[in-house]
Amino acid sequence: DAPRRPATPAPRNAGPAIGLFLCALLLPLVAILPIAPGLIALIELDWATSGYAYVAVAPLLAVTYVVMMCVLTVAAKRLILGRVAPAVYALNSGFYVRYWFVQQINDLALRLLHPIFATLYVVPWYRALGVKVGRRAEISTASAIVPDLVEIGEESFIADSVIFGAARIGHGTIELAHTKIGRRSFIGNSALLPSGTQIGDEVLVGVLSKPPSDPALATEAGSTWFGSPAIKLPVRQVNTMFDEGARFNPSRALIATRLSIEAVRTTLSLTAFLVFFSLLLSVVGDLDDLDNGGLLIATTFPFLYVGFCLACGIFVLALKWVVVGRYKVTTAPLWSTFVWRTELVTATYENLAVANLLEPLRGTPWIGLYLRLMGAKVGKRCYIDTTDLTEHDLVTIGDDVALNDFAGLQTHLFEDRVMKVGAIRIGDRATIGSLAIVLYDAEIGADAQLGDLSVVMKGETLPDGTNWEGSPARIATEA
Repeated sequence: DAPRRPATPAPRNAGPAIGLFLCALLLPLVAILPIAPGLIALIELDWATSGYAYVAVAPLLAVTYVVMMCVLTVAAKRLILGRVAPAVYALNSGFYVRYWFVQQINDLALRLLHPIFATLYVVPWYRALGVKVGRRAEISTASAIVPDLVEIGEESFIADSVIFGAARIGHGTIELAHTKIGRRSFIGNSALLPSGTQIGDEVLVGVLSKPPSDPALATEAGSTWFGSPAIKLPVRQVNTMFDEGARFNPSRALIATRLSIEAVRTTLSLTAFLVFFSLLLSVVGDLDDLDNGGLLIATTFPFLYVGFCLACGIFVLALKWVVVGRYKVTTAPLWSTFVWRTELVTATYENLAVANLLEPLRGTPWIGLYLRLMGAKVGKRCYIDTTDLTEHDLVTIGDDVALNDFAGLQTHLFEDRVMKVGAIRIGDRATIGSLAIVLYDAEIGADAQLGDLSVVMKGETLPDGTNWEGSPARIATEA
């Protein structure tokens, strides 16, 4: 049963507000603390050596950063927050200050350690935080986790951007409860699991969905839920192409291969960032040694920074074409080198190219140029305010299309531990709303409109000139 709310609100005092303010001041220091030793070491090596040989140590410094950030989150959780029990806590309390600060540190880690998620390395880190993680579970970029109150069953799969165990806040309190996922269950991209959710075995919660509010339905083994409020889907596509070993029980050789590739994935984007940024600082230092160095730096730094951003983008372009090449419609099990290679490219794209080059270009014609270089077919005069593309070669965007902020063109799904990759076609003058998602094998007709926070299911076609909204998308009714 959910804990009862306090009969009367906690008395107001200034202590928690001051504590939150001081914690907010500390957050920038927390963000730079793990990376500062690496940057300082590179600068010291630059001064102590000739040329640019010092950048050879960047991979080691990247590994050090990842380890330090993981240790920092574990230390913060254990020393500042301690063990959390399911209960209702006052927002105006010392507990909430500590809870908020540790959650902010975890959110920082979610952004700064983005490539480590959906790898084998995330499981021991989560266990150190206090999450109960079953054998062979897969965990991507889940947020809002309260480690002591989360249990992830064996061989379950948590996809990208899941809000996992979101706290209930209201009436001056925050309610935290146990959240549990059963064995071999799948939680889709951008799904939301409220605090206290109990999911049964082999349950699927779809993209941009939440489980049913009735606990008896959410724990029904083998059930499939989609949308908000959730509707039960009567049929789920069952994998018949790959055996258990390729999906759940890999050989030691496959485990070793995956660990090797994911070690590169976890550190590659940070290594490249350290190399390019240290070179930028080195050039700035060389300019400072010249006569009128300050003036030279002031006039050339914008161009040097653009060069740094372009270097990040070019590195990802080269990586994509060398490691994966051109994407084609395909199907591959989780335990296969194709999956690990494409995830390596995607993680580096998101953490290096998107973070340093593409974010400022969203909503400008320049982002379309880069997406074309990555392999996407982008028409004329398109408005693109999103970077959420992965298998770029399988995306066709017509002329005068508008992709609003954070619209997602998801050319693959992983719901049964099989990566199914398909094409998406957006017709001329179509509009995709903010945070809307189009799944693979879907086609959006010319002049069609898809509303905000809507989902086009895989294989669906929105006819020309029609308006759709909702999750799943339904024909829109006129106001």
